[in-house]
Amino acid sequence: MFCLASILMGWSAAAGHQYRFAAMESVPIESAPRATSVLLFGGILAAAIGPEIALRGQHLLTTEFAGSYVLLAGVYSLGIVLVSFYRETRISADHHALGGRPLLQILRSPVILLAISAAAVGYAVMSFVMTAGPLSMHEHAGHSMQATKWVLQSHIAAMYLPSLVYPWLYSKMGYRGMLWAGVVALLSCLFIGSINTEFIHYWMTMVILGIGWNFLFLSGTNLLRYGYREEERFKVQSFNDFLVFSIQGTASLSSGWFLFHWGWQGVLSASVPLVLIFALLAIFCRLPSRLKSALN
Repeated sequence: MFCLASILMGWSAAAGHQYRFAAMESVPIESAPRATSVLLFGGILAAAIGPEIALRGQHLLTTEFAGSYVLLAGVYSLGIVLVSFYRETRISADHHALGGRPLLQILRSPVILLAISAAAVGYAVMSFVMTAGPLSMHEHAGHSMQATKWVLQSHIAAMYLPSLVYPWLYSKMGYRGMLWAGVVALLSCLFIGSINTEFIHYWMTMVILGIGWNFLFLSGTNLLRYGYREEERFKVQSFNDFLVFSIQGTASLSSGWFLFHWGWQGVLSASVPLVLIFALLAIFCRLPSRLKSALN
């Protein structure tokens, strides 16, 4: 029953990731970065509320932590009330009937390719390094649990806090500038992590890793909207999330194996080719001229 509940919560999380697309479609396209940034900033609230729910529900019922799930069900119920006020952007029946282009044809679009790759690489590197980081720091480098917890909390904050300034940075740098900022952040964190295993190196690595993920994931999410037609949105968005989170899951699952066989340096070294491949893609990916003014 616990496994079944976890599966259902996973389905809920998958649906929750679609909210960022709903947010983009509810505003003019030039306001999409601000909408997705506000939505992603909710991660800070989740980081604060989640542990509090677990703590307050720990002894609420006879079975330890069962009360936490009861409280969490209340949070989900509140979410249902909020979502009930959402009104979906409607498209005509003719567009529904057309169904748009085949998915393979859409995936050949440079915009789609760049958008999916940005989110996938950002999530893959973040999950790969973040999963190994606390284990390496506590078990291998001998840092205290308190220090390890602080580094992990700093990483989570760094993942979501940049959402506050992302719209302003985007207005100055454009999507390409933000993509390159994400690439530089990831390469910087991998370099800093390889220098030493002192506390400050782990802390800087994990903080800059969170910032790099934020820039690439938000940029990829917002860039995706430029690559599909209105009637194609559901299949493109679904495929994007399927691919991005499948890669993220694979990276997370393989991280421990890499750490066991090649250590912290091996994890960092294995991440570099992914970032460099995406950098080459960003250099050589030719975008349609009609989009260059919007994306640069």
